[in-house]
Order: sequence, then C-alpha cells, then structure tokens
Amino acid sequence: MNINKPKDAASLILFKIINNKIHILMGRRPARQKFMPNIFVFPGGAVEKEDEGVEYVKDYTKLDLQAISHNCSKKRARAIGLAAIRETYEETGILVGESNCRFTRPQPISWNTFVRNKIKPRLDILTYIARAVTPKEQNKRFNARFFLCDAKFCHGSINQNEELLNIDWYSIEKIFSKLKLAQVTQLVVQKAKERLENKSINHSNLIIPTYSRRKGKRVIRNKFFGEIDY
Repeated sequence: MNINKPKDAASLILFKIINNKIHILMGRRPARQKFMPNIFVFPGGAVEKEDEGVEYVKDYTKLDLQAISHNCSKKRARAIGLAAIRETYEETGILVGESNCRFTRPQPISWNTFVRNKIKPRLDILTYIARAVTPKEQNKRFNARFFLCDAKFCHGSINQNEELLNIDWYSIEKIFSKLKLAQVTQLVVQKAKERLENKSINHSNLIIPTYSRRKGKRVIRNKFFGEIDY
C-alpha cells in the first residue's frame, strides 16, 4: 500500500477569559470539505514553503524550540509557528503579533496584510502543547502542531467567511457539550484546559503528547523535553 507522508500543519488555540471562564476561538468546517466536514476546529492549516522566510519579532522560548524542532530543523520549526499565525488570519481575519512594527524587507504575498498593518508575528507568544498525526489509511494526512496563544496579542475582528463557519469565542463547557468535535480535537481542548488551569507549571521541562491511531485504536505517545531529555 502506498502511504502518503503527512504534511506539516499548525493550529492556533487563541484564548481569552470572559466572565471568569476560558473561551477559545473556533469555527466549523463547511460540509463540502472532504477533511473533517461540519466539525468544529481551531484556525490552522498546512505550512507553506514561503513561511520559512517571514520576519518575526521574538523567537520561541528555548524549551518550545527544542520540542518543536525534535523532528525537523529549527528553520522548519519556526515556519510551523508562523503558518499557524498566517492561517489564523486567512481563516478568521484576526492578525496575531506585535503592533507598530515595520518589516525590514519585502515579505511573501500571503503576509501583505501584516506588512500593511505593521503587525509583525511573534513566536515567543506561542506555547506548544500537542501534536497529532493523521492515520496512515487516510489519503489526506497532516503532521499537526497545536499552539496556545493569549488573545491579548490579537488585532482586528472576526471576519466570517466560507472557509470557516460560525467563528466565535466558545467557552470550554460549551465546546465539550454543544460543538461537534473530532476526538483528537477533544483531546487537544482538554490539554489546553489543563495547561491554562495549571498554576504550577514547571518551566524547566515539557511533556508533549502525540495523538495518532494504529489499527483503528487511539494511540497517545508522550515525549519529555527539558534539562534531562530521554
């Protein structure tokens, strides 16, 4: 059987506190989509080659960079985070980054809105929390990374479009009780909830889960990153 190699992809889990409750930005994929139709997802998509040359203000934390670049180059790791920011704009209209920042050189066309609005992406505001790999039996496969980001770094407003429907800030309670989710999205939302509610995070190490399937069964592999990597 010819197995397609999963394509690098990234999703951004933007969050804010409304009425003392955590809310996350999500939208529903249109019914016409072949990949996860009618399912609520975070904004995100595939990494493009042009994402590798985009200017950014600040780099990932040392620990996040170590974790993201575990299976790729550091250049590619940065492109993955930048893709999450670009795709978020393309799917929701929201720009994420530092305002009043000029770019020092021409940027790829897909980043023109960032240049025009003087909003330069930042990687240090992205917190890497999980990875998911599409099962081998599916034709369209992704090696997706998921990042948390505080909505205080957002600029602009939600732009409803045909690429992602019903875009809104949903409370975690509503996400679990009302929204149609893929199982992997449920796992990532739970991971995000735990991370946001954990007040005693050890910033010297990090455990990143990779969600996948083998013979139809869910597989979760945890990888430790930190001062003692094994």
